[in-house]
Amino acid sequence: MQAIICREKNDPDCDDLLTYLHDKEIKFYIINSLTDIISCLKQLDQNKPFLLYRNAFERIECPELILKFHEENPNFDSLIIDGERVTYFPRQVRLLRDIVVTERMMLDFDSPYFSVSNLHKTLKRPITDPVHIFVLAFQRHIYFELSLNSLLYSFDLSVPVTIFLNGSSPQVKDIALRKAAIFPQIDIVEVTNNCNHAVVTLAALWTKAKKFLIWEDDFILPPIAKTLFPFWPYQFAHRLNKFDLVGWSVITENIPEWHTTLGNFFPRKDYAFYDWVYGGNIPFGGGNGIPPYLASTTKPMILGQALATHLDFYKSCISGPPWYGTTDYSLLKKANDYCLPGLRGYHIGWNQQMDGLGNHNKKSLKEAPLTNTLESIITGRKETYNLAEDVKNL
Repeated sequence: MQAIICREKNDPDCDDLLTYLHDKEIKFYIINSLTDIISCLKQLDQNKPFLLYRNAFERIECPELILKFHEENPNFDSLIIDGERVTYFPRQVRLLRDIVVTERMMLDFDSPYFSVSNLHKTLKRPITDPVHIFVLAFQRHIYFELSLNSLLYSFDLSVPVTIFLNGSSPQVKDIALRKAAIFPQIDIVEVTNNCNHAVVTLAALWTKAKKFLIWEDDFILPPIAKTLFPFWPYQFAHRLNKFDLVGWSVITENIPEWHTTLGNFFPRKDYAFYDWVYGGNIPFGGGNGIPPYLASTTKPMILGQALATHLDFYKSCISGPPWYGTTDYSLLKKANDYCLPGLRGYHIGWNQQMDGLGNHNKKSLKEAPLTNTLESIITGRKETYNLAEDVKNL
């Protein structure tokens, strides 16, 4: 019996799965990406089916019984569990970009298969704490609700989410309250002043999170994110042990105008949705003789809509007065390395002029007030911070 496991080089380990397969005498092969599957197939017994684990988090009930049944019933192209094909015969497999198919599937989508109803697939959560998600909420309530819907759909109730109402409108506050009534892991914190970029510093002070993700209110994650990157807040946290930044990227097809950095090489390179993409040791903003604009158009693009980092790196990027915060560009310029999923989201904020919400280029960024009071609508906790002093305590 045999299996292929797609475990990306920086994924958490899956030792429990490997031990189980070994004990059941199922020989397994590990590939870094589905793009490597064709070369791996050459090592398999071509006349026997193999079980495919599409990521390191999948677990399949009774794999030995599944393989035995398929071996005894080779007239089926595949066995299907919970709506997904899990077994194939190596000699029949072909790869079409993001999907594994068989020769007969290429000719007839309804090629013979058997659906197993009494066994199921599950997902094993990584053994680590997830990133704490800071949702930065401002005035655009329509964008905010769409963005929050996509975020909360993409993971389970174990991921902490704190919404920071930073100069927010009543409509935004109402949406936050309605979501908190459904999702128990949500806290809502009102900030007395609009602190601009310093709100992330205040969020770090409030939560004391060591690893966090800055989620802006104008980014939409595709529904398939939770399938292709299960438990992604945990995956991001695991990768922050090695990388300064991990984040979701965006498509650029809706840029509002031709832009030196984003538009002149439009459209940017596309990546296989299920893969991880790496930035390398030249920052997104350029360096080591690479001009900023060349680097930012040839390297994988990562901006600030959904950007995760660890506290030590964030502290190294904080500016002094009058901002007491940092920008996504500053984080990217200083990062030694970063990585991102190949799947990209949608930056709806680029649509704001089209949607009658003002010119995105005309921003009046005011300096952050030194003293700020934060209060949780959910718990009643209240804290006052002085940015000039308390930033030293991060």
